[in-house]
Amino acid sequence: MAMKRSLAIVALLFAIPAFASDLTVHLDLSDSVRAALAHGQIKSVLVGVGTGRQGIDTTNDTVVVHDVAPGKTNVRAFLRAGELYVVDPKGVDVDVPPAGNVDVTVPIHSLFVTGSVTQHGQPFHGHQMNIFPSVPPAPPSRDNFGFAVPFDKDGHFAFPLPHAGEWDLTVWIDRGQLAAKIKNFAFHNDDTQHEVHIELP
Repeated sequence: MAMKRSLAIVALLFAIPAFASDLTVHLDLSDSVRAALAHGQIKSVLVGVGTGRQGIDTTNDTVVVHDVAPGKTNVRAFLRAGELYVVDPKGVDVDVPPAGNVDVTVPIHSLFVTGSVTQHGQPFHGHQMNIFPSVPPAPPSRDNFGFAVPFDKDGHFAFPLPHAGEWDLTVWIDRGQLAAKIKNFAFHNDDTQHEVHIELP
């Protein structure tokens, strides 16, 4: 029994990187995201550090990640709102010192959007819509990415938009049947929560 316990301790020591550090992640939340967290529309922020390790869920502004290997790593944030939405696919790079403590700030300036889709004045019973920036930055940058937003049975949706502006919408009846394409749909950052209505052509 003593031998097994000793082997377990050795295995644990090898599992923790030598000179591992603590990484304190500060989340710079927009008013919209903060309000959606308070109302439970966003369940939590998932903070991921590097690759191959489990993320940490939080509803606070700050989270400490322990036992981070020294060297360059990347911090990304995701918002849990029914689906899992990436805040910034590029993330924030940080240099972690050996056996130390380092702080990093991750901006989360998303706009939480709620709304509904109708067709001929009736709730749209569709699958989802794909959203992509109307004018992608050139050269490609962290803002140049799209994502999918599901509908409920009455055509309602709720999701965190990475930023306000004009976006192209592709609305699907099901996974293979297109309902409509809408160019340059404007989302405005004028409130902590943005309510929109989409009438399909």
